[in-house]
Amino acid sequence: MKRLLSLFIAITACIQMSFAYDFSAVAPSGQTLYYQFVSGGVSVTYPSNGGWGYYEKPTGHLTIPDSVVYGGNYYLVIGIGYDAFYGCSGLTSVTITNSVTSIGQSAFSGCSGLTSVTIPNSVTSIGSSAFSGVRHIEYYGISSGAPWGALSMNGVTDGDFIFSNSNKDTLTAYVGAGSTITIP
Repeated sequence: MKRLLSLFIAITACIQMSFAYDFSAVAPSGQTLYYQFVSGGVSVTYPSNGGWGYYEKPTGHLTIPDSVVYGGNYYLVIGIGYDAFYGCSGLTSVTITNSVTSIGQSAFSGCSGLTSVTIPNSVTSIGSSAFSGVRHIEYYGISSGAPWGALSMNGVTDGDFIFSNSNKDTLTAYVGAGSTITIP
């Protein structure tokens, strides 16, 4: 009986270790999202310790909800976790709702099909490389450290420079790696 109990405990531990999430729910835009409980609410995460693995990756337009229901309780969605959508190249646009206050490191890194991300003022923390490889970000918040790995942010990219508009009359960022630059 002890061996059977030990085997059961070992199998249960392996199953629990393979999931990176506490529960899943369908987003308003139709994709299944995965959540972890965090202090003050829940955070969107990836489905397994191996990332997305065999799980269906979200595609098309994605809306991160303000809240989700699990076990008859409402939980505020306050974050998008580390690597949450890493490599989800089928995402084309993302709308983040006002309940979200943080976006983790590399959250949307490798989302090569993502061309538009709307980030609300509620977001005050964005991790490094959160949008690495994303072509355009619409940002209305107050976080520092722009452009978080994105190729452009509310502007026009010209080489290693980002301008505030198509007239290129206001330089907003330098994204190159050179130690000496010539400002156009």
